[in-house]
Amino acid sequence: MNFISSKFVKKIAKNLFYIMFKPLFLDKIYLIIQSLYFKLQKVMMVSVPVISIGNIEMGGTGKTPLVEAMAKRISKDGYKVAILSRGYGRKQNIFKNIFKKEDVIIVDYNKHTAEEVGDEPLLLSKATKAKVYVANNRVLAAKTAMEDGCDIILMDDGHQNFKIQKDFSIIVTSALDLKHDPSLYKTIPFGRLREDWENALDRTEAIVIVGYDKSMLESHYYYNYTSRVAPDVKIFKILAETKNQENYTGKKFLAFTGIGQPEKFFFTLKQCGAIIVEKHVFNDHHRYKEKEVISLIQRAKELEVDLVTTSKDYIKISQYNNQYDNIYHNIYQLEISYNEPQVDRLYNFVFDHLIANRILDVNKRIYLTL
Repeated sequence: MNFISSKFVKKIAKNLFYIMFKPLFLDKIYLIIQSLYFKLQKVMMVSVPVISIGNIEMGGTGKTPLVEAMAKRISKDGYKVAILSRGYGRKQNIFKNIFKKEDVIIVDYNKHTAEEVGDEPLLLSKATKAKVYVANNRVLAAKTAMEDGCDIILMDDGHQNFKIQKDFSIIVTSALDLKHDPSLYKTIPFGRLREDWENALDRTEAIVIVGYDKSMLESHYYYNYTSRVAPDVKIFKILAETKNQENYTGKKFLAFTGIGQPEKFFFTLKQCGAIIVEKHVFNDHHRYKEKEVISLIQRAKELEVDLVTTSKDYIKISQYNNQYDNIYHNIYQLEISYNEPQVDRLYNFVFDHLIANRILDVNKRIYLTL
């Protein structure tokens, strides 16, 4: 009952905020300031192809798993891939960065922690052969990557970054969010959009819709809207598949997570046949304290269930493994991968575009300086 009433109160508060402040046109002011900021940015051209993978909504849309899938697919063809990330959620000394030139961190999964580099860069470093560069200054990170001899740059969460010229831009969205026509969604501060869809589509070549089962991918909202507003933008559907699904079927769990949209994690667990006895939700990119981890383990023991979390959360609590190794075997990490044939179709489309626009030589497949 507390959970239901809490959701009801939040909904009422959100609607009151909208009614009270909508006349001030805060969303319009936000978009005007954003547009001016974008136009004032100096854009740097780099000597290797740049592929941006980003989103428009705040919170998780499945962007980082797509960066992982594309990095693996590109590496498979022999390219040296560099992934650029801001390392959101990491611990930073803001004043040090103001008065001193920022250092670019080249992520080493065996050396760094999520607190130092961010959970997503650490995951990408573990899962791919790509070098992952973390810095607030993407230009500095790109220069470092080129000095290291990279062939292709993948910008993680790069759609709203205008400091580097992009050769191909991908917007990722979740099929779970496809409940209305995109034009009806609101921008910050009244909604989850970082910018309106029409502006975002002006700068993209492809949309990837991530679904957690096949029925989700049948929505027509984005097809109808995109064909009307941006008919040249290609739409790809990619199915998110759970690894080792049999590990969850029929088992009871205490599920906990600190991601942008936790309901997607819980939905996926239920799709696997898991029985969720209790849920614990933390803020996005939450830094777990030792006492929180111990508390979760104790609660799971009281309920006589196992613990389950996402890969992004697990990588942050794994720092406690050595100390509590004897009890960590009961924590499952739900691992998601994207359907390989569908990723291949996206990969081929991206590279055909780069070749057609003379960014990649059709035979040598190297960047052409125009």
